[in-house]
Amino acid sequence: MPFGAGPRICIGAGFALAEAAIVLAHFLSRYRVALSDEKPVLPIGAVTIRPSREPVFRLERV
Repeated sequence: MPFGAGPRICIGAGFALAEAAIVLAHFLSRYRVALSDEKPVLPIGAVTIRPSREPVFRLERV
C-alpha cells in the first residue's frame, strides 16, 4: 500500500494519483507503446497473476 491506510494515510495521496494520471496521459499522447516482438505475453495464475515472460516494449514517437 504505497500511501498507507486508516487514520495515518498520506495527505498527498490524491494529488500524487492525479499527477500520475496527467503525466501518463501526456506521455501516451506523444508516444506509441508496442511490443518489440510478436510472441504473446500470457497471464500465469499463482498467488498473484504474473506474465509468462518479460515483455520488451518499443516506443515510437507519434
